[in-house]
Amino acid sequence: MEKLFQDRLKKIDNLEDRKLLKDILNGVFSGLVKHTQSELKALETRIFNEIEDVESKFDIYASLVSKEMFDPIHPFLYPMNVADISEQEGFFEDIKEAVLKNEEVQFGKIFLACDYLELRQIVNLLVDRQFSGELVTTMGVHPIQIKLVVEDSYLRQIEELYSIFIENDMPWRTIFQPYIYKFMRIELDSTVTLQSKEEITAVSFDLEELEPYQHVNQVPLWNIKPFQVKNASFPIPAQDHVNYEHTIYMNFYDQMSGYLVDPQGLDISFIRREDDALTITSANERVLQWSLLQVIQPREIQDKLLGNHRVELFTDRFSRKEGQIVRSMCEISRIINAFTAMKDVVLEKVDIREASQAIEETYALNPFIKDNIRQDTTKKVMQLFFKTTELTMITRDKMSFLVSEIQLYFPEFHCVGALL
Repeated sequence: MEKLFQDRLKKIDNLEDRKLLKDILNGVFSGLVKHTQSELKALETRIFNEIEDVESKFDIYASLVSKEMFDPIHPFLYPMNVADISEQEGFFEDIKEAVLKNEEVQFGKIFLACDYLELRQIVNLLVDRQFSGELVTTMGVHPIQIKLVVEDSYLRQIEELYSIFIENDMPWRTIFQPYIYKFMRIELDSTVTLQSKEEITAVSFDLEELEPYQHVNQVPLWNIKPFQVKNASFPIPAQDHVNYEHTIYMNFYDQMSGYLVDPQGLDISFIRREDDALTITSANERVLQWSLLQVIQPREIQDKLLGNHRVELFTDRFSRKEGQIVRSMCEISRIINAFTAMKDVVLEKVDIREASQAIEETYALNPFIKDNIRQDTTKKVMQLFFKTTELTMITRDKMSFLVSEIQLYFPEFHCVGALL
């Protein structure tokens, strides 16, 4: 409105008339315009806040650091697996014991810093592939053969987290942790004979053409912190006269964080969330110690922080609350553009194709979500084409995240992505 006033004033040639009108506008209309803008802003804020966005408390962020650079007092990032940062005391003793018992021997994990297409080719070549190495002991050097196996323990953690989300009646959102898919486990793939008094002092191996890609002692991080808490009071009988309500007061915990109850085999019927408490309905009548997961939200969101955080828009909140069906390219673009960590990846077009015509440069981030109704053989392919402003090691991982998120909206298709 103010810009309209300025444009109209400039069109008045008579300077006295222009000054008179300007004084009138400044004295009357400017205050009215500011008041109107203030009221509209307040109305927008009120409507926006009426659609509660509980999901934003469960945004999950990810990172990767070397073990030496890990910060144990970081405000919100924690190791996915605590064993990754623990000191490996008795490492060689454990290897020796496994060798003597003829059990599976693992020499640790490595991270392969490469693009997904390179990684896919590497994994295909690793089938029945062996690498040479040496096991150095106090009595000599033993030649060994090792193999690389895809490390899937982190993916199993995400699958367990998916089950916890479902148990807590929280909608599942795809987790963007691109680094965990690039870990390989090193396993012994030959027979070694050791004497009982023989002690292992060193292990070495040659990964040949993979040497430039490998990094050791890498630790994947996320913003999930497990902790234990007891009931705030004795359980009280529930209204069904069968179960009991266990109340955990959350006043003393960070209100910006989201909290999930990890059942860990306990019989839980329902979890009710309130502003200051968690009420767990269970058949257990005793005071229990509950396992909780705190999803810690950063105070400030850095541009380069990876995660599944979305832009806070009214249209997104409304569509999620009302369960709006996605029917157009514009709606798919809106879903994709809502993720703040994906600004350098742009959706160009979407095609529906036969399976034989698909160009697949992405992978599924939610392989544990099964469709027991539709058969994969009858599904057509939804082909998503992307462009990027910067091609990096994780560009196709970002595409995979976006495709996996779109897959949740279109279970009747097999969604794949490719880079133009």
